[in-house]
Amino acid sequence: MKYLLLFLFLFFLSGCLKESSPFVDTIQTEPALLNDGWVLSTPSTELMDEQKLTEIIYTIHSEEELWQLKSLLVFRNEKLVAETYFKDENDRTRPQPIWSCTKQIMGLLTGIAIQEDVLSSIEDPISLYLEQELQNHPDKRAVTINNLLSMQGGLGFDESKDVSTLLQRKPDNVIDFILDRALIFSPGQTFNYNSGEPHLIAASIQNAVGRSLDEWADDVLFSKIGFNNYTWLSYDGYPYGGFGISTTPRELAKVAQLVLNQGYWQGEQVVDSAWIQDMVSPQALTGDGSDFMFGHLWWVNPDFSAYLMAGSGGQYACVLPNEQLLVVITAEHDTDGDFEIDFEVFMDIVQKIRDTAS
Repeated sequence: MKYLLLFLFLFFLSGCLKESSPFVDTIQTEPALLNDGWVLSTPSTELMDEQKLTEIIYTIHSEEELWQLKSLLVFRNEKLVAETYFKDENDRTRPQPIWSCTKQIMGLLTGIAIQEDVLSSIEDPISLYLEQELQNHPDKRAVTINNLLSMQGGLGFDESKDVSTLLQRKPDNVIDFILDRALIFSPGQTFNYNSGEPHLIAASIQNAVGRSLDEWADDVLFSKIGFNNYTWLSYDGYPYGGFGISTTPRELAKVAQLVLNQGYWQGEQVVDSAWIQDMVSPQALTGDGSDFMFGHLWWVNPDFSAYLMAGSGGQYACVLPNEQLLVVITAEHDTDGDFEIDFEVFMDIVQKIRDTAS
């Protein structure tokens, strides 16, 4: 009887969709087998209310206000239980920019750099790794890796204007361009979200390891979790530490799952569990009035018991450790401002999905 009611609900809902809907006419929620490392399951097998989850997905499909959405994926107990591609099934395997979710990947890479003694401590001043680059910027010598991880380096990096300059490849030297920003706060005192400070971490690790950051990252992280379908934008010899990775929703979920697993992947300790705990512990207040705080390059909501990867336009992966649940969405990657899928909209979707889990 409940499946008949579900069928009637979906039939009615599909009839209500306007001809001008930005989404595909027919929506699928069953995961596809891609042999990409993900084990497939069903919501009911993983103790989720399958009818309610399906209704949530179809309701989203009917809302034109969410026209930016491209995908929604739900994982429980390390299994993919539902995936939907609202505009094009090819988005399942076609990489797109995840923008600032790159920062969260840099958070993991920093932990690996510490455990492999590439960096001796997060309390190290960046002058240990950027000695030559700091010759013309002595006021930045005392800034620490830890300051940069919590977005408290003090640099007056303008996230809108300066990122645009970097994307246009205007500076002759990216690191010099970032270090040339004025020191507008005392390091370690004030949160200032920006993409410049994570790039200094990326440059520090690359200088310390003695080879390209992306090659090293593939050896110590990506290859170990099957994160294969990606590109990483580089400029001036360094992969961008703040926004350079393009990948797929299923690959992005692997990064989030590694965090949910406390650094383990299929029995192997890839990232130290103590680092994972520090990384997703509040390190800085954002001052924006939201419920989210900032850890080591990860967004953290202690009241919601959630950790978040977040990229411009609406690229999100939410980790819910208490429920062993992951929710991933991607959206049009070139939307921002008023057209962006923001924190509140995403977290409302997450809460609805969370309510289906028992």
